[in-house]
Amino acid sequence: MASDKILHYEKDQLAYMAGMSLQGLAECLYQRRFCNPETGQTVCVPKEVHVEWELKRKDSGKVKLEIEVTWTEGGNNSPEGA
Repeated sequence: MASDKILHYEKDQLAYMAGMSLQGLAECLYQRRFCNPETGQTVCVPKEVHVEWELKRKDSGKVKLEIEVTWTEGGNNSPEGA
């Protein structure tokens, strides 16, 4: 039915938009600053936080976004590291 095709298309569009939003977030984290859309506040990522991301396209037509964020627990700026 046509309505089933429309629903499938809408689901695909929502998945695409969500993926693009997450890719944008990964890029902002990597660049060490992003704007919180709820508050409008710009947030900076400390240099002690390491961010890597990669976009992989699969043969099935799917796209995989991998984001890795690492930091040291109990660093110099935390109460545990003091």
